[in-house]
Formats: sequence, structure tokens, C-alpha cells
Amino acid sequence: MLKPGERAPDFRAPHGHGGQVHLGELVDKGRLVLYFFPKAFTPGCDREAALFQKNYAELKSRGIEVVGVSRDSLETQSRYCQEKSLEFPVVADEDGSIARLYGVLTSAGYANRVSFGIDRGGQVVHVVENRAPEPHVERALAWAGLARLP
Repeated sequence: MLKPGERAPDFRAPHGHGGQVHLGELVDKGRLVLYFFPKAFTPGCDREAALFQKNYAELKSRGIEVVGVSRDSLETQSRYCQEKSLEFPVVADEDGSIARLYGVLTSAGYANRVSFGIDRGGQVVHVVENRAPEPHVERALAWAGLARLP
């Protein structure tokens, strides 16, 4: 798994809103929270997506984009974005290549719940590895200067 100080691997991939995410373009513009989750439409993943959505406008106002990634199909990600009213992109990593690049692919073929704070220019500045969704959003908010870590 990537560690703080390492460069985030670049990728291009389709997302559930019908466009493409290009990590290189995003980090040229500002900071990014790239969060990996195991599977759409599951309780923990739904909670994490809802928490990121709830705080999305504030994170964006502080120059932080949010991108979710899972092994779900593009069709599933499209439905997920629509049904959960997600404004941020959710990437379809169907072959697991992005999860593999970031070192979060499990032996069962899912992505571990891990989030990466990536600074402008592409350097990883923090990593959260936790089964619970809340610490990922709390760390993103702290990075934005919107909350304090417990």
C-alpha cells in the first residue's frame, strides 16, 4: 500500500456520472481524497458515500475533490451515483487495476476500505485504513481545516 510521501499512481477510468476521471488532471488543479470501498449498495459503503456527500460542498470549497473507487461495474456505479444522489465521481475499477496500483486489492478481489489524501501535484500526504467509514471522512475534514481529529 502507498505511504505518505509517495507519488500517487496516475490513472484514467470511467465513472458513474458518464465521464472519465484522470488523476493527473485532478491533482494539477488541487487536492484530492481518493477513497476505495469494497462494494456499492452495502451498509458500510453506503454510509461512507453518504458522509462524503454530506460534506462534499464544504470539501470542494476548500479545494478538495472527492473520488470513490470500487470493483463494481460502470452500470452499478451509475445506479449508485443516481440512487444515493452522489455529486462526486465514483470510478468503476472493474478489473481491479487501480486498486492493485494503490496496494488495496484483497485476496478476495475487493478493494479494502482505504482513503488517500493526495496533494496538488500528486503526493500522498495521508492514508486512512479503517473498516469503519467515519474515520475516512473525519480525516478529510481535518485536512480541509473543517474539523479536528479526535
